[in-house]
Amino acid sequence: MRFSPKLRDVRMDFRLSARDLARLGALYLRQGVWNDTAVVDPQWISQSWQPRAYGISSWSNKPSGDYGLGWWLSNQGVHYPGVQVPEGAVSLRDQQGQFLLLLPTLDLVIVHRVDRQLGGQVTDIDCGSLIMSVLLAKRFVS
Repeated sequence: MRFSPKLRDVRMDFRLSARDLARLGALYLRQGVWNDTAVVDPQWISQSWQPRAYGISSWSNKPSGDYGLGWWLSNQGVHYPGVQVPEGAVSLRDQQGQFLLLLPTLDLVIVHRVDRQLGGQVTDIDCGSLIMSVLLAKRFVS
């Protein structure tokens, strides 16, 4: 059954280092296992990555994929404007353009941080351009 609610920019405010965000991403990519120890129930990860609503970006007013329990989910490659991501991509996003993007099919974690003290803010369009640059550099897209 498909959902009908639409969400506009549900974002968290997270204050983690790039390294800690990457560790969180690695933990989720490995279904909650860290150093051979299960620390997050894989059923929780699966549940949190199930679509609950359809998202619209307030930056671009364009579709930004689906929304699960705290996670943005790709929908037929739609996740950020200007880039098509592999199916199964998920991300955490905050209000200033910081994000943690997981691309499970590529076993790839991408982290983007913004210096809040300088008043930095990055749009979804900027994020899409950055992600496309990474995918091109890694030759995952042509």
